[in-house]
Amino acid sequence: MKMILFFAAVLFAAQGLFADTEEVDGIAWTYSTKDGQSVIQGGRSTAVPTSTVGAIEIPSSLGGCPVTGIGKSAFNGCNGLTSIIVPDSLVRIESFAFSGCSSLTNVVIPSSLLEIGDYAFGGCSNLASVCISDLLSWCRISFSNLYANPLHYAHNLYAKGELITELTIPNAVTNICGFAFSGCSGVTELTIPDSVKSIGDYAFSSCNGLKIVTIPNSVMDIGDSAFSYCKGIVKVSIPASVRDIKKTAFDGCDGLTAISVDAKNPIYSSVDGLLLSKDGKILIQGINGDVKIPSSVTSIVDSAFSGCSGLTSIAIPSSVADIGRTAFFGCNGLAMISVDANNPVYSSINGLLLTKDWKILVQGINGNVTIPKSVECIEKFAFGGRAGLTNVIMPDSVTTIASAAFCGCSGLASITVPDSVTKIGDRAFIGCANLAEVMIPNSVVDIGADAFDDTPFYNTHPDGLVVFGRVVYKIKGACPAAVTIPDGVVTIGWSAFADCTNLMSVTIPKSVRSVGKRAFSNCIGLTQLTMGDSIKDIGDHAFYNCSGLTTLKMPTSVTCIGDGAFSSCCGLTSLIIGTSVTNIGSSAFFGCSGLGDVAIPGSVTTIGWSAFSGCTGLTNVVMIGDCPQIGANAFLCYSIPSTGARRKQHVQRLSGVNLSHTSRNGVNFSCMVQLPEGNDTYYVKDGQWRYHQVPGGFWQGLKVANPSRGSQEQDTRRAAGLRKVDSGRIRR
Repeated sequence: MKMILFFAAVLFAAQGLFADTEEVDGIAWTYSTKDGQSVIQGGRSTAVPTSTVGAIEIPSSLGGCPVTGIGKSAFNGCNGLTSIIVPDSLVRIESFAFSGCSSLTNVVIPSSLLEIGDYAFGGCSNLASVCISDLLSWCRISFSNLYANPLHYAHNLYAKGELITELTIPNAVTNICGFAFSGCSGVTELTIPDSVKSIGDYAFSSCNGLKIVTIPNSVMDIGDSAFSYCKGIVKVSIPASVRDIKKTAFDGCDGLTAISVDAKNPIYSSVDGLLLSKDGKILIQGINGDVKIPSSVTSIVDSAFSGCSGLTSIAIPSSVADIGRTAFFGCNGLAMISVDANNPVYSSINGLLLTKDWKILVQGINGNVTIPKSVECIEKFAFGGRAGLTNVIMPDSVTTIASAAFCGCSGLASITVPDSVTKIGDRAFIGCANLAEVMIPNSVVDIGADAFDDTPFYNTHPDGLVVFGRVVYKIKGACPAAVTIPDGVVTIGWSAFADCTNLMSVTIPKSVRSVGKRAFSNCIGLTQLTMGDSIKDIGDHAFYNCSGLTTLKMPTSVTCIGDGAFSSCCGLTSLIIGTSVTNIGSSAFFGCSGLGDVAIPGSVTTIGWSAFSGCTGLTNVVMIGDCPQIGANAFLCYSIPSTGARRKQHVQRLSGVNLSHTSRNGVNFSCMVQLPEGNDTYYVKDGQWRYHQVPGGFWQGLKVANPSRGSQEQDTRRAAGLRKVDSGRIRR
C-alpha cells in the first residue's frame, strides 16, 4: 500500500499536482491543487465514492483554494447521483466527468464555466433539465461534442428558473458555438441577432420544436449539421450574407418544405424551395414532398435529401449527370424515382434509379421491390436507411451487392441472395434490425467487414467460427488457441480474426485463395501459420502486428502482398517470399526488426514505398531478377549499434551498385544490396535506380551475386555469408 501511495504521489508531483482529501458536508472530496486553484480529482478513481446517492453540491473551495475544474471521469459511474450544483468559480469540466451518471436528472451550470470536455455527460439518459443564470454565459461555453452538452439528454434549458421556449440569442454573441443548443427540443421560436457571424456545427441539431428559421443578414457560415434533425422545421430563409453552408446543415429535417434565398446572395439560389448553387447547376439541399428537380441542375450532392423521410417522389430531368451516393440516404417515404427519357446517364424502371444501360441500381425505393433482370450491381447506399423497405427480390443477373447497399433497412425481415452473386460489400446489411433470415449461396466468395453486424441473422448465430457461403465471416465469442479453416472456404474475410490475442495456431487449407484485409491483425499470440498453396492475395494489414510469428514461408501461389500485410511483425526472423509474387505493397514488412536477410524473387515487378522500412536488423537484400520498380524509402532502416551511435540504412532509390560509405560519426553502414549476374546494367540504366550522390560518399564498386545457381533459400544463406558492403542515404 505504501508503494502504491508513493507512486501516486510521484505521479501527481510530476504534473505539479498533489492529491488530497477534505470532508465537506459529510462527503470526502478528492482534489488536487496547482497555482492556487483546486480541481476535483478524477482519473483512476472518482472524486467521491461511486456509492454516493442523491443531490450534491460541489464545494466552492477545497484546501483553501477555489474549485475551478472537475477532472476527467471525476464522477464516472456514480449512478446514484440525482442532482449536481457546481460552484460559481468553475471554469472547466473535463471529459467523462459525469459519464454514466444514469440517475442524474438536474444540472446547475454557473456563468463562470467556459469548457466542457468529450462525453462529460455521456450516458446521463435521465437528465430532464439544465439550469443556467444567463444565455450570454451559456453561449460562451465550448462543447467538445454532442455528449459534452447535457442538453443532449435533458432537452429543456432553464434560465433563472424559467423554461426557455422562445430563444433569443444575446446581441453580444458573434459566434454560436458548436453543439450550443443541440437537443434543446423545448425551444419553439428562435431569434438570431445581426451580431452573429457564424453558426457552429450541430449548434441547433435536434431542436424539434423549431418550425421557422430565419438567418440574419450578418451570418456568413452555417456549420455541419447546424440544424440537422430539427423535425419541426418547415421553412428556412437564407440571407445575402451567407457564403458557406455545409452539406449536412439541414440533414434529417423531414418536415422541411421550402428554402428561400435572398436574390442578392452571390453563392446560393433557390428554385421551387430547393437550395441550389448560384448558377442553378448544383442541388445542395432538398426538401420533402413530391419534388421535381429544375432542368438547370447537373449534379445532386451527397446527403442532399438525406433524412428527408417526407420525400415521396422525385423527378430527375435530362440535365442531371451526377448523383451523390448518399443523396437519398434515409428517405423512408420515397416510393418513386422517375427520370427523363433523354437523360444520357440515368434511367428508371419500376420506380428505381438505374444507370442508362440498366446494369447498375443506383438508388432504391421503399415498399416491396423487384429488381429488374438487367441489374448486375446494387450500388453503394442504394437502399441505405430505407426503413420502409419490406421485401426485395433479386434476379440472378446480380453479381455484386456493394458496400452499405442495404444498411439500416430496419423493415427488411428476410432476403434471398441469388447464386449469381459473388461479392457482398462491407456493411452491406449492417443495422437491419429485423433481418433474421438470409440465404447466402456458395457462389459468394467475398464478404466485406461487418456486412451483417447488428442484425438478428448474425446476432443469433452460435459462437465460434462463422462461415457464410464460402467465406469465413469472423470468429464470434471467445477466440480459441488454434483454428483450422474448413476445407471449401475460398476467402478469409475482412477482420475475421482481428484482435484475437489468444490465437496461437492457424491452418489454412488449399481451397483458400484470398486472405482479407486485417484478417489476423493484432493476433500477437500467433506463432504457427500454415498456408495452403492456392492463396493468391494477402490483403492489406492481413497479419499486421502478429509479433509472435518467427518464420514465414509463402506458398508459390501468392502473387500479391498487400500494403502493411506483415508490418510490425517484429519477431519475424526468417522470410521466404513466394516465387510468383509480383507486387510487394507499401509498408508490407515495415518494422520487421528481426529480419536479417531478404531475397526478392525475380517475379517481383513492384516494391512499394517503405516496404522494408524500419527493418533495423536487415543486413542483406538479394535481388533475383530484372530490376523492379521501387518506392521511396523502401529500405529505410534505423538501428542502434553497440557503440551507441545511430546507424542509418536509407535506400530510397537504389542505383544498382553498392555504396561504400562511412558516416560522419564514424559508424559504417552495413546493408548490402546484391544484384543477379548479368542484370546489373538493367539496374544502372533504369530511371529509378540510377547513380546518386549521398552525404559524404557515392555508390561504388558493383558487387554481383549469382543467385540463379541455387534455390531461393540457398540464395538467402549465400547472401548472408558474402562480404558486407556499406550503404547509405540516397537523394535524387
